[in-house]
Amino acid sequence: MDVLVRRYGTLVDVTVDGVNPTPRIIIDLLTQHLWYVHFVRRHGARQYDQISGRRDSVNITNRNMYSFEDGRLTTMYGFLPKIRRILSAAGHRVFYVDVSPVRPRPDCYVPDWDTVRRRITFRPRQEECLQAMCDNECGIINAAPAFGKTFLFAAQALLYPRAKIAVVTASVDVAKRIVNAMTAFIPNVGLVGGGSHTYGRVTVYTAHSLHCCDGDIDFLLADEAHQLMTGKLSARLGQVFRHSRNYAATACPGGRMDGAGALLEMLFGEEIFRLTYSDGVALELITPIRVRWLRADFQQDPGVGRQGVPLMRWGIWRHDARNRMIAEDFHTMYTDGQQVLFATATIEHALRLWQYIPEAELCFAGITGKEIARYQRMELLPGDFVEMSAGRRDSIRAGIENGSVRCAIVTDVFSTGVDFAGLQVVYRCDARGSAILDTQWPGRASRRFDGKLYAEVVDLTDDFNPSLKGKARTRRRHYREQGFAQDWPTGRRQNSCV
Repeated sequence: MDVLVRRYGTLVDVTVDGVNPTPRIIIDLLTQHLWYVHFVRRHGARQYDQISGRRDSVNITNRNMYSFEDGRLTTMYGFLPKIRRILSAAGHRVFYVDVSPVRPRPDCYVPDWDTVRRRITFRPRQEECLQAMCDNECGIINAAPAFGKTFLFAAQALLYPRAKIAVVTASVDVAKRIVNAMTAFIPNVGLVGGGSHTYGRVTVYTAHSLHCCDGDIDFLLADEAHQLMTGKLSARLGQVFRHSRNYAATACPGGRMDGAGALLEMLFGEEIFRLTYSDGVALELITPIRVRWLRADFQQDPGVGRQGVPLMRWGIWRHDARNRMIAEDFHTMYTDGQQVLFATATIEHALRLWQYIPEAELCFAGITGKEIARYQRMELLPGDFVEMSAGRRDSIRAGIENGSVRCAIVTDVFSTGVDFAGLQVVYRCDARGSAILDTQWPGRASRRFDGKLYAEVVDLTDDFNPSLKGKARTRRRHYREQGFAQDWPTGRRQNSCV
C-alpha cells in the first residue's frame, strides 16, 4: 500500500492521500508501537479501594502517544523515523512530504562553523555531538554528567547566529547557572522564570514559565529533559514548540519510574549521540568514581512495620544511629580538607544530620517562615537562622564551586545543573533507589579537577530494614550498570570490587 506521511511543524499524520481517514490496517500496525505504561504511586488512604477495601499502592494505566484528527492518525515528529521504518518493514511504500510553514527567519538553519571553530575549543567528542545536532532535525543527547552539555548549548547558539533559541530547564537555580555559562559566549542571554522576564535571541526558560514563550522559536534545547516529562510539562512543550527543531540533553533518558521517559522520543526523536560514564573516563573527560559502602546493620529497626513516607521518616531521617554513623565516618575518613557533599531527600533529614555535622553549610529550597518556626521549636534550627533565599543558595553554590565551602548538607536542589569541579566526596544519605538520582548524585563529583584522581561516593547498605536494604541493592545495581567500582560488604569483611 502507498502511505503518505505528512509533517506540519512538530506534528505528523499518516494517511493514503492526506484527506481520508487512516486505513485500519495502518492504524493497527502503528499504534501498537505508540503507547507506554504509566505508573503512579499512591500514598495513604488513596491506596485503598473505597468499595472493596483492596489495597493497591500503584496505579497502572496505558497511555497513547497519538490521536486522531478527522480520522487521520496524528502524532509528534519525534516518531517520524520509527513510523517510516515500521511501514517500510511491513512492505508499504512510504511517501514523505513536509508542509511546514516557511520560517520567519529563512536563514535560521544555516550553520556558521567558521565562527564556532574560531571561538570554541572542544573537548573530546563535543564537536561530534554538535555535528550530530547539525545533521539531525531533532534528537536525544544521552551523555554522562560532566560531559559539558551546557557548553554545547552555547556552541549551538554560535553555530546558528540568526536563529532564536529557547533553553528549558526544570530549576530556577539551574536556569541562572545556564545563563551565566552561556553569557561567556553569547551576549544578552534572556531569563524567564524566578522573577525575571528578560528576553534575548537566546532565552532560558524555567519549565513553569513556558506560558511566557510565544512559540516563535527555531531551536528548543531541553536540559535534563527527563525532568520535564511530567504530564503537564510534556504537554506544554508540545503545545509551545510547534515549529522548532527540538533537542533533549539527559544523562538518564530511561530513568523515570513512572514510565514517562517514553515521551522523550515523541517530543525529541531518537538518540543521536551517546557518551557513557566509561567512555568519559577513557577519554579523561570524567573523573573515575568509586563507591564505598558502609554496613548499616543496627540491632533495632525504627522503621519496622512502616512503609512509604513513615518508613523514610523513622528509618532514615530521624534515625539517630544512622545519622551518627555517617557523621563519625566523615570525621574519621576526611580530615585533610576534602570537599564533601551530603545528599539528603528532605529538609528535616538535612537538619537532623546537621546536628552531628554542625560545621557543614546547609542548603535547601522551599521552606516557609512557618516551617522555620516549627523546626526552631524542635530545636533543629537556631533562633537566629537566616532565611534560605535564592541569593543565599547562589552564594553557597558559588562557595562550593570556588572551594571556599568545604562541606555542605544539601537536598536535591544541587542534584543537577551545578559545576562542582573540586568536589571529591558525595555521601548518599537519602536512601532512595532511583536510576536518575543514582546517576546524578555521583555525577556531581565526576568533574575533572587538577589533583583529583578519583571521586568517592559513600553509601549505606541499610541491612536493618528489608525494604531499605532492597533500595540499597537497587542503588548498587544502578552503580554497577554505570560502571562504578564498588566495595559492597560481604560477611564481616569487604570485597575490593563488585
